[in-house]
Amino acid sequence: MTEFRKLCPGENGSYILHCAIKLDSIIMVRWLLARGADIDHKIDGNTALHEAILCNYREIVDILLDHGADPNVEDSLSRTPLYLAVYNEDVEVVSILLDRDANIEISDNTGKTPLHRAAIAGSEKIAQLLLNAGANPSAVENDGGTPLHIAVDYKNARMVSILLDNGANVDAKKKNGETPLHEAAISGSEKIARLLLTAKADFSAVDVDGETPLHFAISVRDSVVASILLEYGSDVNVKTGSFDRTPLHLAAHMSRWDIAQVLLEYGASLSAVDYYHETPLHTAVRCAPLDFLRQLLNYIKQKCDLNVLNAQPGRDGFTALRMAIDRGSADHVEMLLRNGARFTLCSASGESDLDAALESSNERIKKSGQDFTEWMAMEGRPSLPGLPGHTPSSWS
Repeated sequence: MTEFRKLCPGENGSYILHCAIKLDSIIMVRWLLARGADIDHKIDGNTALHEAILCNYREIVDILLDHGADPNVEDSLSRTPLYLAVYNEDVEVVSILLDRDANIEISDNTGKTPLHRAAIAGSEKIAQLLLNAGANPSAVENDGGTPLHIAVDYKNARMVSILLDNGANVDAKKKNGETPLHEAAISGSEKIARLLLTAKADFSAVDVDGETPLHFAISVRDSVVASILLEYGSDVNVKTGSFDRTPLHLAAHMSRWDIAQVLLEYGASLSAVDYYHETPLHTAVRCAPLDFLRQLLNYIKQKCDLNVLNAQPGRDGFTALRMAIDRGSADHVEMLLRNGARFTLCSASGESDLDAALESSNERIKKSGQDFTEWMAMEGRPSLPGLPGHTPSSWS
């Protein structure tokens, strides 16, 4: 160091050492180290070893380590040389650092370990090196996420398999309660969903909002992953923690008949009610287009009495028909009537659906009520379903 100070008064050699590394000048690096340059001094948060790794100069990495460079020193973002080597996807330098006893569990300022970073990079070889060296496959970052969460989110089935084979917790939860299976449902990876379920992932796990992976799959309109979850035993009638919606309510809300059909095939309840006491029929009337309602009504007619469902008082005590009337949706009103909904049912307030129709500002809805009133008078029947010209048998 004395000799070096004669060359650079007031300087510990670190700045020139960093410059030599950036220039890939091995001769200069050796010369500076031989004369006492401070090997672990930081410039802009990086030591000489950080710099060499960022520059991908493997020979210099070896030289620095041979001269006692700390393999576990952290930069300004708490990243170790090993973390940066993984970031660069440099298998050789990762191996060098592991051989020099680099700490495999030191995390960066977001809580990510080198294994988290390997999962992000999709570097299967590096991930296996880290795991072989004892890396924790279930290490958690600041948001509670594990390397498995990341591998699932990046749709890397091979990485998922490697982590599972090395003991990763298949049901680890992030702070928001999401498991890797929730992530698979969001990302829509059929293969990964099966991998997790084969590894006994809990398909009933709920996030902080009480939603299961099945709810997630439906929320992103993924009928394939929804089918897989049901195939493995997911509860078709499980309700969300908020608003008590079943998967069928969600399918109606998302206007996805393909998903609704799968749910119904697995026994989804048509009479289940949510927080607002609405059945999936109410939700379809409120949210879904006419084609969804048509297909749902066709299914209902085959399975049960439409008016049992229509009679269920939903939000504000109204029937599904009354909801359609109040929304001014003539198409939905006529669709319900043609499929057998009764106009004469009363709401909790005592006002009948027929009264509401006759008072509607929508002329088509009002005319439906007027025609129905005339038809009842002609038939001499106070309570029959349908529109004029239809007999009771036609509504079966």
